[in-house]
Amino acid sequence: MLKPKQAWIVLSLFALSLTLLSFLLSTLASGIIHQGAYFIILFFYLLTLITHYLSVSALREGHDRFALVFFASITVRLLISLAVVLTVLLKGLPQKITFIVNFAVVYLAFLIFEIYALLTTLRSNFQKRADNAEKHYKNPT
Repeated sequence: MLKPKQAWIVLSLFALSLTLLSFLLSTLASGIIHQGAYFIILFFYLLTLITHYLSVSALREGHDRFALVFFASITVRLLISLAVVLTVLLKGLPQKITFIVNFAVVYLAFLIFEIYALLTTLRSNFQKRADNAEKHYKNPT
């Protein structure tokens, strides 16, 4: 995982870039972006921040706990997202298909971002462990 302050900055830049992309697409081609797209981005931004905080807290407790919390948070995010979509559909929001497509695209974008950040961090941690193990193997003290 990224360090908390670094993660907040990178996630904020990602959310800002998605917001700017949504704005550009809505001005260039009307009807592609739902008027609730900015709230969708904010929703997933906050959800990802909470997930990251829980994952970092679990990582401090141990790697076994981290995996459990991370996969549980992804599952909870999916269930919350389904509940939001179902609520919006039952409420009678206009342009339902556009909303669902925008919601799914932003969901996948944030999920891919989170998995990419996780893999980057795990790769660097794995490399550090491999280097430490190699040093220990060469010079056991």
